[in-house]
Amino acid sequence: MGKSLYSNTNVNNEILRNSSDEGTSVQSLSATTISATTISATTFYGDGSNLSGVTNYPIYVTGNTVSFDSQYFYNSRTLPGTGNITEDLTDAKLGVVQKIYHNDVSLPSFPSGWILVGSGTYTIGVLNIIMCEWIGGTSVEYWILQDQ
Repeated sequence: MGKSLYSNTNVNNEILRNSSDEGTSVQSLSATTISATTISATTFYGDGSNLSGVTNYPIYVTGNTVSFDSQYFYNSRTLPGTGNITEDLTDAKLGVVQKIYHNDVSLPSFPSGWILVGSGTYTIGVLNIIMCEWIGGTSVEYWILQDQ
C-alpha cells in the first residue's frame, strides 16, 4: 500500500476519507451536499455503488393517479387536472408529499382511504391545490387550498 496523497479533510463539516490504494483516488466521502446534489447515504463511494440515497426533486407529470414512490407535481397551474383522484400505492414511501393542481366543474371523488385534514374544501370552477401524504397501509392524509 502506497502513501496517501490526501489527509483527512473537512468538507462542509464532514470528512473526506483517503483511498487505501496508493492514495490516487477518493474511496468514500461522507457529506451532506455534493455539487448541489443531496446525498442521504452516510457514505458516498466513488464508484457510485450506493447512490440509492440521492434525493429526487419533484417531477411534473399529468393525470390524477397519485403515487408515493417519489415526489411529483401532478398537472400544472396553467393545465390543471380534471376528474376523480385515484391512487397507486406500489412502493409508497413515508414522507413523500404530492401536489395536485386540479380544476373541475364538479367535485372529484377521492379513494376511500383518503382522510381530509384541516378546514379546506374543494371549490368548483377554480384552481384547487391538493396536497397529500401517504401515512401507511391504504391511508393518505390530504388538504385542499385555493389561490387568494
